[in-house]
Amino acid sequence: MTTNAELIPQAEERVQDSQTSSETRPLPCSSCGTDDPTFEYASHEDKHLCIDCYDEQVSLCAGCENPFWRDNTTRIADERYCENCLNERFRFCSGCDAYYDRERVYYSELHDADYCESCFSSYVTYCTSCDGQIDPENCRVNDNGDSFCEECYEHDGDDPDGIEYQEHESVRFEKCLSRRKYGVEIEVVTEEDSSHLP
Repeated sequence: MTTNAELIPQAEERVQDSQTSSETRPLPCSSCGTDDPTFEYASHEDKHLCIDCYDEQVSLCAGCENPFWRDNTTRIADERYCENCLNERFRFCSGCDAYYDRERVYYSELHDADYCESCFSSYVTYCTSCDGQIDPENCRVNDNGDSFCEECYEHDGDDPDGIEYQEHESVRFEKCLSRRKYGVEIEVVTEEDSSHLP
């Protein structure tokens, strides 16, 4: 069986040769206390461990390939990662409580949390008018099925295009000298400031 200790030739750990002499016994394992001379031993952060305890308590980070106490690593799929590599490569979805590659995770300003693509659509939608993030469960919806935040709904929720229509009084002529009488009505839709109109 291949052990963690055999996979880290450049790490600080050094596997000691098995002690074959009955007169010389190794230091006891810091975990289980064994000092069997037929065992292999390894050290990690000043702890002297038999190879069985080493494999149980120490893991190699799949990112940087350095050894860490297993309790200080996080398992993702079949690999373990130290805290630094975990933060560099992954993000935690607050919806399904799982880690994902950071490229597959979306941040929600509304909830101040990261979500995978599936959970993001369940927890976040966008206001049709201002494009701000809103909660799908608590947003306002007009007759056309468009979602709005509270402020935009009160302002233009009845208009699916979010455009405000205004009526402007035209200039009235008191006297027209033309024999042909006609009238013109002009309707203008503006999204910008219309203060320049009469």
